[in-house]
Amino acid sequence: MTLNRREFNKQETMRHIRSVFMDLYAQGGIDGITVNGLCKACGIAKSTFYLYFEDKYQVLEAVENDVLTQLREVSESLRFCDFRKSSKQDLLKATQNIARSLAENGDTLRALMGKHGDPRFSYKWKKNITEAFRDSFRAVKGDTPSAEIACTIFSSSLIGLYTLFLFGEPQVTERELSVILINLARFSLFDFEALAENP
Repeated sequence: MTLNRREFNKQETMRHIRSVFMDLYAQGGIDGITVNGLCKACGIAKSTFYLYFEDKYQVLEAVENDVLTQLREVSESLRFCDFRKSSKQDLLKATQNIARSLAENGDTLRALMGKHGDPRFSYKWKKNITEAFRDSFRAVKGDTPSAEIACTIFSSSLIGLYTLFLFGEPQVTERELSVILINLARFSLFDFEALAENP
């Protein structure tokens, strides 16, 4: 579907505001941003800003939602992978999309999770991962009492892994991230039994 000129300009303006916002956000967090300063940095009037956003917090929410939607879509593509039976090559292909998406969104994610970042973002991301994999877990294991526990442990482990990928020294490569993700899915999710009847 082709956008008309007005719609295209609107989307470009919103992208520009979000992009400049994230540059400022990375430097000083939400407290370091004012609408006046943002508009000046964007080269737009305040009235233009208010056509798109109510305040700076709505810009942050829009950025976070965009990133989480992209990451959720990539995670959803793994729902039909059989982490216990598929070949390593097939699983590597499937998980490399996540590594690629993290790399593409790296600057934004580092700003959101860095020292000036939003502490709630990691929680939102963890919830996003849990929801994405809960159905997969239940499809493989049934609706066991372990489902929620396994998905929570898995999502917490992934956030730790993704944080290492984004901030770690030494740097984790995209391939290494894929291999670790496969092992995490296999052992901390699909082969996980928190409430086994016979321990």
